[in-house]
Amino acid sequence: MTAWEYTTFRVKVEGWFRRDVEDEDLVRRLSVLGGQGWELASTVPVVNYGVIHAIVFFLKRQARPTADQQ
Repeated sequence: MTAWEYTTFRVKVEGWFRRDVEDEDLVRRLSVLGGQGWELASTVPVVNYGVIHAIVFFLKRQARPTADQQ
């Protein structure tokens, strides 16, 4: 059975269509993580009172064997 490890990062959304990470920065961040073997699994908006305040990115990659598994 394949074992997975997971990581997340969050992008804040401030006001209408403003965010703390620009599209180019987001693509660069995802590309770096992709180069490390991470695959985007899902995104989830953080909503409060009907307004999106952030987006959480969930990534996964195949877990590397630990010393006791080798």
